[in-house]
Amino acid sequence: MSGAERDNTQAAVTLERVERYVIEQRAHGIVLRMRQGRRALGVACLSLAVLFVSVWFGPYGPPAALDWARLDSFFWLWSGFFSLIFVMGLLGALYQEDWIITGQDIVGRTSLGPWHRTRTVSRARSLGIRVEIVTGGDDRPIFPYRLHFLDAERKDSGLRIELQLARSVDRFLEALRLVMALDIDDPRSPRRSC
Repeated sequence: MSGAERDNTQAAVTLERVERYVIEQRAHGIVLRMRQGRRALGVACLSLAVLFVSVWFGPYGPPAALDWARLDSFFWLWSGFFSLIFVMGLLGALYQEDWIITGQDIVGRTSLGPWHRTRTVSRARSLGIRVEIVTGGDDRPIFPYRLHFLDAERKDSGLRIELQLARSVDRFLEALRLVMALDIDDPRSPRRSC
């Protein structure tokens, strides 16, 4: 049995579900899993449905769909856009993040289908997290809250979680506080460590 299979068969206690993330407590540490497969597949299926409806019931009807080379540029732009959304939805369904936080280190694994990348960062006794709020003026980013995990020297490790809502940040940090000591640098509150 491989290490990945062993991780999947161990008992896990789900501490919290926050947006795309599931926080679990297992025997070897805390596991953060990011899954967006069903949502991304939903977007892909909707865009595919728009493509089929556009071709079948569009202003040209089924006979013109057979003569696809003579369709005007709007049809190509329309179908190209929804084809891109379809492909991006499929890629989003295949993208996953798995993090294991133990007493000594943080192991982050990102995968896109069969390809994966693993990164290990040593951590301090209490888990250091810096909350960043990204403001973009009128163009507010989709994920304005970023939780940066700090390494043993209290520097940004390059590992981060992106969340949409301030309430989600609080829920995420509260779930981690239940099982480990945290050292939080949060510009939203004067309280720095827990």
